[in-house]
Amino acid sequence: MTDYVPAVLLAAGMSRRVGHLKQLLDWAGQSVIRHATQTLLRAGLSPVIVVLGHERQRLAAEIDDLDARIIENPDYEQGMFSSVRAGLAAVPREAPCCVLALVDQPRITDDLVRRLVEYHQQHGAAVTIPRAMNRSGHPVAMARSVIDDVLAANSSSTLRDVLAKHEADTAYLDVETDAVLYDIDTWQDYERQRPR
Repeated sequence: MTDYVPAVLLAAGMSRRVGHLKQLLDWAGQSVIRHATQTLLRAGLSPVIVVLGHERQRLAAEIDDLDARIIENPDYEQGMFSSVRAGLAAVPREAPCCVLALVDQPRITDDLVRRLVEYHQQHGAAVTIPRAMNRSGHPVAMARSVIDDVLAANSSSTLRDVLAKHEADTAYLDVETDAVLYDIDTWQDYERQRPR
C-alpha cells in the first residue's frame, strides 16, 4: 500500500435485536470485536480506531492488547451516524483516506479489505464501495474530502445522505462474496453466518 490508511471500526451499539452483546459473540474461538479488529490490522491499516459506547469497558478489555486506538462515543444512543462522526474525527488530518467498517460483519477478510483499499487508491474516487449481486455493502473507503463532509454534516443526517452527494465520484469493487452485504442484526443472523 502506498499511503498509510487508517480504519474506523464501529462497535458502539447496544445489540438490542440480537439479545446478547454481539461484539462479544464467539467467532472461531474469539470474540467478534477482537476478530474484526485483527482483520483490519492484518490488512495493514493503521491506526485502527475502534469506536465504543455501550459496555465500553467490557469491550475495551477484549482488545486492549491489540495495536488499536479506542475512541468513546458518549452519544452512541443517538444512532450509528454519531459513532461514524466520532470515529472519523479521530482520523489523522494527514491521512488521504480511511476505511469505515462494521463490527458485526465478521465474515469480511483482510484480503477483501486490502483489495478495497488498493482499488480505491488506483481509481482515486471519493468513495469506494464493495458490491455483490448488484447490491452495495461495507466496508467503505472514503477520501479526506468525504471525511470532512461527514464531520460537517448536520447531526440529523445519515452516512447514506453524505455518500449520496458523492455518487458521481463513487467507484464500485465487485466481489464474489456476500459477506459485504450481511451483518449480525439478530440471533438468527449469527446462527446462519457463524463458522461451523
